[in-house]
Amino acid sequence: MIVSYLAVRYISQTPHEYVHICMNDVDRQRVDDFLTKWLGSEGNERANYQTFFGDLCVALDVPAPPPKGSEAGDRYCFDKNIKFFSEKAETTRFADFYKESHFLIEAKQGSTNSSKGHGKRGTKGYRDEMQKAFNQAKSYAYNRMLPSLPPFLITCDIGSHFEVWEGFSGEYGSYGQWCR
Repeated sequence: MIVSYLAVRYISQTPHEYVHICMNDVDRQRVDDFLTKWLGSEGNERANYQTFFGDLCVALDVPAPPPKGSEAGDRYCFDKNIKFFSEKAETTRFADFYKESHFLIEAKQGSTNSSKGHGKRGTKGYRDEMQKAFNQAKSYAYNRMLPSLPPFLITCDIGSHFEVWEGFSGEYGSYGQWCR
């Protein structure tokens, strides 16, 4: 129930009494603390995303990832190393938040009032940046260096919303297919 409440509140920013009633006081306080801290934040993805996802784990009452490198293969971590190979060189890129056999999340952070971060929310430039985030996450998901295709591919604008695609069929669809 906490996940539903969090998703509804975070995306719509309006209370939904039925879900709120079904939560106990401890769950409600964790979610409200998270929302109070993060709703409307803007501007600096690199500085904020690990703290944001750590706080999300607390709000959802799930374990945060262990320190990177402490588990073979970093099956649940921030900054998941993903190697890409070309004729010229091997490069390493990093998925922002990853849990093997569960999800891969690529975070960005826009702004409501300015062009901070990845642009002013709602503008064409911002939508283009979120499209790039989706394409980036998809390239990570389809990389053959991962042990399996994550069932959920998620883009997140810290302080605004999540967009979730399921990949059980092996395809994630196109950006914004169901949400715009």
